[in-house]
This record gives sequence, structure tokens and C-alpha cells, in this order.
Amino acid sequence: MIDSPPLLKGMNPALVALYFSQAEKHAKKWIDDVEEIAKKEKAHITSEIIIDVPSVPNAIIEYAAKQHADLIIMGTRGRAGTKQLLLGSVASAVVAHVKCLVLLVQ
Repeated sequence: MIDSPPLLKGMNPALVALYFSQAEKHAKKWIDDVEEIAKKEKAHITSEIIIDVPSVPNAIIEYAAKQHADLIIMGTRGRAGTKQLLLGSVASAVVAHVKCLVLLVQ
């Protein structure tokens, strides 16, 4: 998921488009590398780059349901505040609402 950082809100549309273009390019490279490793290990993974969603947790939950996911692997930094100190707000929402297993990596 590539979300729009608050700093981009109200900025020059050309700069915003450049940001998303570069973010998508970086994400695509990372996903290609992960898929290559999975292929070598004979593991099947599904991926998709989704850009500028209104709610990152909802987008992850809906995507997992649509794909009938068995497992979601996601990173967490826990920067949102004391309530979500251990998980982070996105990870916390996904764990609470998704219907499959979630592996969190810090």
C-alpha cells in the first residue's frame, strides 16, 4: 500500500504524481525481489501495488478477503502512540479485523 503522506496534501499535483511514480517504482522492485525469492523456494505469493487509498488497514483487509489469503505478512513500527505502541495502528486494525493469520515483523 502506498499512502499519501500528510505533507503531500495540497501540494503541486506534478510533485504528488512524481512522488507516487517513484514510490511505485521502488515498491515494484522490492516486490519483484520478494517474488524471485519465493519462486526459488517454490512458494506461491500474490501481490499488488495499491496507491493512495483512503484507509490502509481497510484496503489490506479487503484485499486479503478478495484473495482468500491464508497469511498476511506485514511490518510494524509502533509509532502511532501508547495504545498501539507494540503493534502500530495499521497492524492493530488488520489483526483485529482480518479473517486470516497475520505475521508481524518488526
